[in-house]
Amino acid sequence: MVTTKPSSQEIDNYINQILQLNFKRAEFKNLSTFLTHLNIHYKPKIITVTGTNGKGSTVALISEVFKHNQIDHICHISPHLHVFNERISHNQKSIDDEALCFYLQKIYQASVELKLQLHYHFIAFLCAWLHIEQQRPQWAILEVGVGGKLDPANLFDADIAIITTVALDHCELLGHSLEEIALNKVHIARSDKPVIVGEPLPYKAQDYLNEIKATIIAANPVSQHLMESSGIHPTSLACALTAIKEISPTLCLPNNLHQLAVPGRFCIVSKNPLIITDIAHNPQAVQNLMLKIAKLKNKFKRTIAIFTVHQNKDISQILEDAQRMIDLWLIPDLSGLDVRFKQLKDEQQTNYFSENTLFFDNHIEAFKYVQHNAQLDDLIVVFGSFVLVGAFIEYYDKK
Repeated sequence: MVTTKPSSQEIDNYINQILQLNFKRAEFKNLSTFLTHLNIHYKPKIITVTGTNGKGSTVALISEVFKHNQIDHICHISPHLHVFNERISHNQKSIDDEALCFYLQKIYQASVELKLQLHYHFIAFLCAWLHIEQQRPQWAILEVGVGGKLDPANLFDADIAIITTVALDHCELLGHSLEEIALNKVHIARSDKPVIVGEPLPYKAQDYLNEIKATIIAANPVSQHLMESSGIHPTSLACALTAIKEISPTLCLPNNLHQLAVPGRFCIVSKNPLIITDIAHNPQAVQNLMLKIAKLKNKFKRTIAIFTVHQNKDISQILEDAQRMIDLWLIPDLSGLDVRFKQLKDEQQTNYFSENTLFFDNHIEAFKYVQHNAQLDDLIVVFGSFVLVGAFIEYYDKK
């Protein structure tokens, strides 16, 4: 174990050392070898959650009920808003820096000995499972990063699988139709085990579940009162509460469950002026966000959006869905924060935006523009990527 308290920068350095090892790239099938090499043997009961949207909220809701009922559990989520530690929590407490650095050192050594290079999601998964091995919780709640079939979360058999929604996203990896994407996601289900479905699935996905004899459970609709009083999407509420009932109908629900706020999901960070952050980054999520904005819009003179997503997202559809709600677009270049971003004013992408658009060379300039120019009767919506939302919240907290 490291003897001095490490910093977030040191954690990033450890991760980068693993990422930069010059070996053959590890694949899904190699993860079992890593688990054996790291002496990981403990297996708790497992809930695996996938879906185009609503995964994180579903995990957060189940965790909240578990904590209320003093059920020992570890959550593994993806991605994070601020620091890597957020991806792994034990009874809602993020993993500490010392433990995380210790696990990263072990993973680095295993990678060298196995001569395999791990990518980011595999590193996070192995850290989570080393923590599970160390803490031995009763339950593990695993959020799928992308898809389902080849995601690390699918390495273990889920006692309960949850599929929230299916929509077009990550098409370059999962396929360009709902059929292909859904079929990839349903592979987290197991024979004779419950799989909770938030919305009706395409035929091929349904056929797969029938073929493996999974126990298909349609998520129970939530009450009108809970649906109206909670800021969380009804599908996530329905999936989480159905899972809780499947685990035990005697579990108690917190009285304030409807007040649960999931970081980055329609979070109010300021009331004067009203500033809302949301990690909606695909058409389905943006459509849901705009429905909420529509209910607020007539109370404000202007709606200002700070927006950026990865270049592989369906930017044109997102903008089409949001355009009538937004009076002014502020588009920062995030390529300095993350190489996956491409400046949206480049090439043909300028055609996506109307004249009510301002482009900025970095996120700080966009944030300062709002700070100095927004009025109290403006509604500001910061949405798109986790990186953008996380950077804004960090900037706002400092100011």
